Amino acid sequence: MLRIVIQHLLLFLLPLILYAIYIAAMRQRAQATGGAKPDWEDGPWFWLVVAGIVLSIGAFVFLGITGGASTNSDYIPPRIIDGKIIPGQTK
Repeated sequence: MLRIVIQHLLLFLLPLILYAIYIAAMRQRAQATGGAKPDWEDGPWFWLVVAGIVLSIGAFVFLGITGGASTNSDYIPPRIIDGKIIPGQTK
């Protein structure tokens, strides 16, 4: 469950991470050429957050459509057979 939460959190933060990489690259370029350094505070924060939300919602929709079992399948709960745990499954 934690893996899923981390994946969706990373999808939300992906636009912010990419923007941070872009700012770092532009600062290095400005330092090498002597130009003006871009300012982190003047970023397109609203659109970065909107892009992160759209990515997260898109991932939820994609997983909802492609993941899981059929609604007609039967769930077999986890069980112990000969001392080994057999995980739950759908058939």
